[in-house]
Amino acid sequence: MLEISTVFLSFARLDLPEIAPFIPFLEDHDFAVWTPDAIQAGQDWHAASQEALTEAADHGFVLAFLSAASLSSLWVKAEIAAFLAISKSGGRLILIDLEPVDHLVPMELQPFQRLRLHVHDDATKRRMRLQALGLT
Repeated sequence: MLEISTVFLSFARLDLPEIAPFIPFLEDHDFAVWTPDAIQAGQDWHAASQEALTEAADHGFVLAFLSAASLSSLWVKAEIAAFLAISKSGGRLILIDLEPVDHLVPMELQPFQRLRLHVHDDATKRRMRLQALGLT
C-alpha cells in the first residue's frame, strides 16, 4: 500500500475536461488530490493554495498540465513558481503537455522532462501516468 502523498493539480479551467480523468485515477492509487474545488466559500484562495503547495512540496508533487491556456494563466505561473521556490526538500514537478506547447514553455521549465499526452493512445497514456507517478 502506498503512503498517501498530496498531489496538487495546476491547470487552466479551460482544460478541466482533459484533466478530469486524472482525479479518480490518482485517488484510486491512494493519492490525496488537491484542486481549486477544495477551497471553501469565504476561504482565502492564496493561503489555501500555498498550504496545499507546501504539503505537495513536503509529501508529494505537482502535476502541471501545460496548454496554451495554462501557460498564459497568471495563476498557473504563480503556482509553478511558488512550488519551485519551496520544493527544495524533494517535491517533484511533473509537467504534462495536453497539446503541443514547445514554443510556449518558459525557460525555467525547459530543463524538466515533460509527458506529451497529446501524441499517445489511451493505453499508452495510462502506462505513462503510472510511470510518472512511480507506480510501475
